[in-house]
Amino acid sequence: MNPPDPELWAGRPIALRVADAVLRQRLRVSGVVRAVAIRPWVGGDTLECELDDGSSTLTVVFPGRREVPGIRPGARLAIEGTLGVHEGRRVVANPFYSFVGPPGSGPGSGASS
Repeated sequence: MNPPDPELWAGRPIALRVADAVLRQRLRVSGVVRAVAIRPWVGGDTLECELDDGSSTLTVVFPGRREVPGIRPGARLAIEGTLGVHEGRRVVANPFYSFVGPPGSGPGSGASS
């Protein structure tokens, strides 16, 4: 038996760039956090961050959280989740996430590589 294709999820392609992602499609992208905010959502405050992968941006949402250690402008973040829309914005809620490189090492952060 062959292992599953790593670029497929439930038989559908996984978008690897924000610009290529379509609604309700799985995506796996990495980029730089451009902005962080706490906003009210259903059930309480939610941490949101704008993630820029160089092709486009989306909002990453952590419901019920006011803070996620390490998530701040300039952090390099890799996420995997399903693209949705909330109040007209492209969002991924509760993604799998990991940090890529040291916080603040992203392009435009002022740190050198």
